[in-house]
Amino acid sequence: MADPDALPEDILQPELVPLVERFADEGVPVRAMARACKQTTEAIREAIRTAIYSGRIVQMPRDDWPVGQSRDDRTPSYMRQNRVDDESLINACIKLFSVTKLQASLLAILINRNEVSKETMHQIIESRRTPGKEETDPKMVDVVICHLRKRLKPFNLKIITLWACGYYIEPVQRKQILEMVNNNVLGKTPEDATADRGSEATAAPEAAQAEGDRP
Repeated sequence: MADPDALPEDILQPELVPLVERFADEGVPVRAMARACKQTTEAIREAIRTAIYSGRIVQMPRDDWPVGQSRDDRTPSYMRQNRVDDESLINACIKLFSVTKLQASLLAILINRNEVSKETMHQIIESRRTPGKEETDPKMVDVVICHLRKRLKPFNLKIITLWACGYYIEPVQRKQILEMVNNNVLGKTPEDATADRGSEATAAPEAAQAEGDRP
């Protein structure tokens, strides 16, 4: 017998509406949202239409990612500009936030992706399991996230639960973490970076002058 309280398939679960509106505003495709939230494409479209009519979103995002497009091309430009290789990112997170390598591994993937499923996080935990030890419980993901949240709190950084899917960090905070990581990995402060830019600007005319003086 059908559940009398169940919503029709083309109606989005109320808890997911704010998330879908946020993703749509960031340009995440409709079908990508449907896959991530485990909802029908039409339910996602209907929720976005309502948001457009209400003035909360400007336009309907694209239907799906282009066929063959790499994950890097789907990433916001600020992520590409500040990207650090995975191992360096993990090591920097360990140093910055005083976390374990396992915790840093989950934080790194949260930094590099729009959202991460619990299944993916559990796979990362399993990949670091010592050979011979019992398989970890999927609930271990929640335990690690809990520890990470405590470590990030002093920095006013938050890991947000994606209902029925996994977790994510707001884009502005991902950008903030990447900037902190880049400064840490490169050993430069924002003042150093400014000084470098000034040096480069001064060096360019001098180099051009030297080139012109050559016989």
